[in-house]
Amino acid sequence: IVTVLPTNNNKNDKPKIVGVFEQGILNASWSPDFELLIILTTSQKISNNEDIVLVAMNTNFDIVAEVTLSGDDSTDVTASTSICWKPPYGHLFALSSVDSSSLERKIRIYKCE
Repeated sequence: IVTVLPTNNNKNDKPKIVGVFEQGILNASWSPDFELLIILTTSQKISNNEDIVLVAMNTNFDIVAEVTLSGDDSTDVTASTSICWKPPYGHLFALSSVDSSSLERKIRIYKCE
């Protein structure tokens, strides 16, 4: 994750790296009020299987929550996932994905607290 601050054409200002997701980012979405960033990524396990991880970050890119989807929840999450927020307040978001084996769509709903 790289931040770039808007400036008055100051040539000394450089982008700042504030975080790295070594396994990559599958999807990301800001809440409607831009107070929370949800990132969907993976974590490599010792057995070379990947777990899917939901990471919630605030505007300072501090991690406020991290949830590992386990078992059947993580097997169908691929790069074709989408994150959708319930406006106007953004307290609810949904993770939608298609199971690669059964072609069934799963929608998981999360509440930000």
